[in-house]
Amino acid sequence: SWPAGTYSVQAYFAGSLPLPSGSITLADQLYNPSASGVASLTIIPLPETAITDGPSGSTGDTMATFSFSGSGGQGVLGFECSLDSPTTFTYCVSPVTYRSLADGAHTFRVRAVDGLAQVDPTPAERSWTVRSIYRARVVSGQVWIERSIALAGLGDYDSLPTDGWSLVGRTNGSDDNGALRSFYVQGGVPYAITYNLSKTKGNRCILVTPASLAVVLNGQTRPMTTVGDPVPCPGETPETTITSAPHGTVAAATATFKFTGSGGSGFLRFECSLDGSPFAACTSPKAYSGLVVGDHLFLVRAIDASGTADPTPASVNWVISVSGQVLYRARQDGERIVIERNTALAGLGDYDGAPVDGWAVVARSSGIDDDGVLSGFYEQGGVPYVIICNEARNRGHRCVLMTPRSLAVVRQGQVRLLAVVRDPIPCPAL
Repeated sequence: SWPAGTYSVQAYFAGSLPLPSGSITLADQLYNPSASGVASLTIIPLPETAITDGPSGSTGDTMATFSFSGSGGQGVLGFECSLDSPTTFTYCVSPVTYRSLADGAHTFRVRAVDGLAQVDPTPAERSWTVRSIYRARVVSGQVWIERSIALAGLGDYDSLPTDGWSLVGRTNGSDDNGALRSFYVQGGVPYAITYNLSKTKGNRCILVTPASLAVVLNGQTRPMTTVGDPVPCPGETPETTITSAPHGTVAAATATFKFTGSGGSGFLRFECSLDGSPFAACTSPKAYSGLVVGDHLFLVRAIDASGTADPTPASVNWVISVSGQVLYRARQDGERIVIERNTALAGLGDYDGAPVDGWAVVARSSGIDDDGVLSGFYEQGGVPYVIICNEARNRGHRCVLMTPRSLAVVRQGQVRLLAVVRDPIPCPAL
């Protein structure tokens, strides 16, 4: 075969006409040196594929990651991968990971595809065998990880041999118990994902592994150590988060929303609803215009590849004012959050604090466990609400939704405190 490049081809034909330059077909069997011409011939090699990293031989890992690259072809190369099938290929990018592999022989294949849709006719492939050394199961509410005695033997670091398996690690029975949701072995280390409602709020999981695989005395129990907390629960329903939206009372008749999704299975899509309208397909950012004066409600939900929708769509309420004047506002006052009322619109009563620049304090955070950073503010049904990011109160960057404990009359100078409405809630991006 010729290497890639451009060649000059000399051809001789019967007859007297010169050959045209460019693309020609050489098909005359008669040789006549008086009829000749020169054409340019460019050879473009088909794409070629190489696997640069991945398992081979025999392994106890139930997870496999492959890296690959390509060369040749025309234009930008893409890739298609296949696991245990010589004919079924799907789009993929390097690296690609396969989880929860069954015991037995496996073959990974990958082929490059160029900009002209030319496919590598000889896909790169790698074969290997999985032999499970570890397994996980639930015993009396605890997650146990056991090792195969037939494959790994039995030493004084194992305990409680049962049906050819010996215990090497288990949850401790206090804060890491739960339903086993997933199990895999990577790099010779077993990992379990457990669903634990009591440890983390909401539908969250934790990733655990034996605290050590080193030798301990026979009969001792090796506890689990937490690797990730929380981690997405395999198979959980999608969750939706609004990252940018209007808050409170605004004058603009337009609104733009940004949102993201997590969880679920496969690729996520979104559906949006405005003011109770049926959900319809949408993408982030979603913009509306020509909105009327009054209260508005925006909802968005993520839907995964299996068609499972977020059962609790993310939502935002806001108000469009005819003049742009607002009744309530929120501001940061050191570490405290303050809600104030517009005295020009609502007047000043003995339930408000001393007015400053036309605004009177109606409530503030207590300074004990609800201080933080003001992350959102809106008014709904005449009641003001603030969203406060309080890292000390909740793990990570979590927020709480708060409102004044009461908007009834109190004596002049008394401080109305904020009350928690919901804890935690997603933190919006201002």
